[in-house]
Amino acid sequence: MFSTRIDPVITQDSVEFERGATEAFLPEDADLLIENTETGSTIARHNLKIIDTLFESTGRLIGNKNSLSNPAKKARIKSLVDILKVAV
Repeated sequence: MFSTRIDPVITQDSVEFERGATEAFLPEDADLLIENTETGSTIARHNLKIIDTLFESTGRLIGNKNSLSNPAKKARIKSLVDILKVAV
């Protein structure tokens, strides 16, 4: 867990950077949660409510274009891309 304190002159709040099941922190350990969610179903299962959308994002597969010049690597990359397309 990475944690940082905001300047106490401005506020006494803390900002916690977490990974994993963060919805479990509410309401006992946090007043507010910023969560990256695809469907919101887990949030709803925990009786939480989405109050605003800060941004929308998409997944990206990023690779080294020089790898495409290597036939073996190109074949492995194509295979991975095909598997991901089926999964999505």
